[in-house]
Amino acid sequence: HQFKSMFLLLLVVYTVMMVTLITVYTHRMIGPTLPIMRHIRALKDGFYSQRVKLRRYDCFQELADELNKLAETLEKRKE
Repeated sequence: HQFKSMFLLLLVVYTVMMVTLITVYTHRMIGPTLPIMRHIRALKDGFYSQRVKLRRYDCFQELADELNKLAETLEKRKE
């Protein structure tokens, strides 16, 4: 009986840890795609002064930086 209780407790702890890790990971993976997509649409529509701002530890930070450089270049060419 004690083994069964310990197993259930460990299973619950493991499940909570996994759900937490998955939530954090997917939030950092999926979250940045929305502002990046908005920025690409803005560039396509000719709004070169907008920039992508992501949270510090989000994935795709390098992509956002490159898109911001592209927007800067396009903004300078427009002038």
